[in-house]
Amino acid sequence: MIYRYEDKKPKISSDAFVAESADLIGEVVLEEDSNIWFGAVLRADVNKIIVKKGVNIQDNCTIHVDKDHPVYIGEYSNIGHNSVIHGCKIGNHALIGMQSTILDGAEVGDYTIVGAGSLITGGKKIPSGVLCMGSPAKVIRELTEDEINHIKQNSDHYIEISKKYMKQGGKSMNRKDNYETMLLMLKGQISGEDDLIANLSNATSIINLMTDNINWAGFYLMKDGELVLGPFQGKPACNRIKIGKGVCGTAVAERKLQRVDNVHEFEGHIACDAASNSEIVIPIIKNDIVYGVLDIDSEEFSRFGELEEEYFTKFVKILTENMKWE
Repeated sequence: MIYRYEDKKPKISSDAFVAESADLIGEVVLEEDSNIWFGAVLRADVNKIIVKKGVNIQDNCTIHVDKDHPVYIGEYSNIGHNSVIHGCKIGNHALIGMQSTILDGAEVGDYTIVGAGSLITGGKKIPSGVLCMGSPAKVIRELTEDEINHIKQNSDHYIEISKKYMKQGGKSMNRKDNYETMLLMLKGQISGEDDLIANLSNATSIINLMTDNINWAGFYLMKDGELVLGPFQGKPACNRIKIGKGVCGTAVAERKLQRVDNVHEFEGHIACDAASNSEIVIPIIKNDIVYGVLDIDSEEFSRFGELEEEYFTKFVKILTENMKWE
């Protein structure tokens, strides 16, 4: 599951794999081809967790931070099953053996193997290109060329199998579960309430809570022939948008959903947040009248796909069928 902590939410590359039973909490950043396996927990509440491209975090690992120590895991590194990574820095192409523990302020160099079951104590620095093991861990020797190649092969293997899981729906299942919950939350929240602003305010809160990798979500409502800003979550946005202008205005003019992978290539784009790179807009239409739009932005390029089209269309349908818009 993807969890928000205060104002912090995970940022997940569209090329990353997250197993359905893994938990990502707070300021977790997953770069492309990273893969997080079953039962893993990445909790970035009081500091951040950076997982660089190609990293695999295997089943039942725990990754946590300290207020003075974030976690940084370098490119194509391997974190073995049941390991605990706490407030430390791991270099590129490292291999952390199963059931190892690395504590606050420790550093592991590039192309280094930490033997299974090892303990690296707080502040300990392990150099690059070595094998270390023990409790506490000690450097044993330099790595052989075969061992270095094994590290590369292991990370390549995990990337390969993660792609197969993604094709089977492994990643989308995670988001799909969140979106299903989002729809249930919306139905429950607006039941028995007929105030438009109250319902739309709660709707934006639900979207923000249940949708990862977005930086703005809200409504623009039709008034006097143009779109006027309604309830939203995110940075302050433009108050009014003319019909036919920007992604929102185009959605109204064409009376159909707009999905934009790169907003900078959309002629006349109007940014709710300058950091936005992709956007999805769903017009709100009831009895052939356009009442406004739902607008959602992301800092991630190509954040929105067919899954988002399906579920945010359902989201808007719940609003149109269960609320008074006149």
